[in-house]
Amino acid sequence: SICINKDVQLNATGGQTYQWTPSLGLDNPAISNPIANPSNTTTYFVLVTDINGCKQSDSVVVTVNPLPVVTTSGNTAICIGSSTTISANGGISYLWTPNDALSSNTAQNPTANPQGTTTYSVNVTDANGCTNDANLTVTVNPLPTAVATPNTTICAGSSLALFAEGGDIYSWSPATALNSTSIPNPISTPTSTITYVVTVTDLNGCQDDTSVVIEVNEQPKAEFFADSNSTVISCNGVSVNLINQSTDALNYLWNFGDGASSTEENPSHLYSFGDPKLITLIAINNICSDTVELDFAPQTISSLLANVPNVFSPNNDGVNDCYDLGDKIDFRDCSDWSVFNRWGQKVFQSSSSQNCWNGKQNSSGDDLPTGAYFYILNVNGGQYKGTISLFR
Repeated sequence: SICINKDVQLNATGGQTYQWTPSLGLDNPAISNPIANPSNTTTYFVLVTDINGCKQSDSVVVTVNPLPVVTTSGNTAICIGSSTTISANGGISYLWTPNDALSSNTAQNPTANPQGTTTYSVNVTDANGCTNDANLTVTVNPLPTAVATPNTTICAGSSLALFAEGGDIYSWSPATALNSTSIPNPISTPTSTITYVVTVTDLNGCQDDTSVVIEVNEQPKAEFFADSNSTVISCNGVSVNLINQSTDALNYLWNFGDGASSTEENPSHLYSFGDPKLITLIAINNICSDTVELDFAPQTISSLLANVPNVFSPNNDGVNDCYDLGDKIDFRDCSDWSVFNRWGQKVFQSSSSQNCWNGKQNSSGDDLPTGAYFYILNVNGGQYKGTISLFR
């Protein structure tokens, strides 16, 4: 028996000359030991003649066995770092080359773990001892590189547009607070700090993943009021205490509306008399902030004077006997005031020692009659006018 495409040497003895038939597949049919290379199973006959011319024949059958039909199978495309099982069929023994990254080079179905694209050749031997070869290429694909949103801090109640790239298919986990888990750019609205993992898959089925940490920072609430009960009015203006009622804030930035600012939690501020101001408070918690505004109207001297009683009765009963405009509005150190009768005659002039009018001419003369009087108040260069009613 031989395998197809192989040869075998025939041998005959007993005579002087030899003649083999058929001659097909023989290198020399007229010798005792020709080389036979038939393509099919063949019976060869040999006619042997001795020195006396006597003849005798014999025969031999050369069986030609086909080569084994080798088939290979297995996942021929893997991702780097992965393994695959490759298989061969068609024989009883197997020899794989090269031996690199194989669990066994003599197994019918070894595990391959190549680091680069590799073509394996398997030599298969059947029960007749015939062999045949086949090749199988394992393509090793690189992993994609997953790139995603960097770690980020957001304010509570806010949303963040995430993004990922590097592949063709995307999968985010967990699904908590995401509007989608299968797109590269989902929207996240978390209520607390969370870590997302995005797995990126390319067209070869290879994967890579990366993580994103979203830290949720408390959102402050800015709130305050101007404490009217503690407002102080003096020669310099109107001093107001601002009461901070903000929540979840760590720092504060005040803008008083007159060019001044403060970072105190509960500041006091001195306003000049006059126009309304817009007070702004920014409450800050790390990257998060909230803003609130308040229109504040510092009192004018005119409005203060409008609230001062303008009637007094100097009748020595111990009640309302003296009219003290300066004490009423606390401007003693920066003001002076004069009182005039209906004919424009000055009847009183304040001084550091006499700031209260007792209803007498120049405070020490005769009692002035019941009636209406007029005053002029000078405060820090400003002049204000009003009336006083004197009763007896």
